[in-house]
Amino acid sequence: MSRRSGPRKPQLTHFLSLPLHHAAPQLSLSLAALHHDLVTTRGLVSASAVRPAATLHLTLSVMSLSSPALLQRATAFLETGIDYARLLGPTPLTVSLRGLETMGSRRRTSVLYAVPHDSSERLKGFAEAVRAAFEAEGLVQHDEREMKLHATVVNTVYSRGRRSGGGTQRETFDAVDVVDRYAGVAFAEGVRLDRVAICRMGEVWREDGTSGGYLVCAEKVF
Repeated sequence: MSRRSGPRKPQLTHFLSLPLHHAAPQLSLSLAALHHDLVTTRGLVSASAVRPAATLHLTLSVMSLSSPALLQRATAFLETGIDYARLLGPTPLTVSLRGLETMGSRRRTSVLYAVPHDSSERLKGFAEAVRAAFEAEGLVQHDEREMKLHATVVNTVYSRGRRSGGGTQRETFDAVDVVDRYAGVAFAEGVRLDRVAICRMGEVWREDGTSGGYLVCAEKVF
């Protein structure tokens, strides 16, 4: 007797985010210094694990937009379905990226992220409200976990030439000293969050081999 499998999960194709790539001049310098420290000085990760400034963003949710019609519906809701001004209030929303944290254990991690700080304490509420609105429309995947806004700066899933035996196990490293070293260190200050974007999963690479970040399929500037 064959075992019945559960319902198939829809393929994830896009993600909803607050882009940070417009702060690339600040972030490029900070990430270059981080790259030198982690790759050259410490030898903790491979060079390809340090994420380019063009890829940085705060993820709100993931999406399965498997047809042009679904993408068109999501785009229309992004542009006209939410009163961003009401959610934000009268003043612009700005964040600073300071300090590093890990996903999971600091002693055995594969991800380092810069922590967004918002002195007005509006960021989390705004992000949760936008995600909730898209979820109510059935446009993002339901997620009961508390939203953890983060800007990934190191992810060993992108490491090249560091896996052995052809396996798929992700490279891990001890980040205790790194987290302590970068406590309070600013990677970018005063970054204005003035848009929400729907991006396609999968990094875009330019002909010269540099990262072009993620393809923005639609964005709402406010």
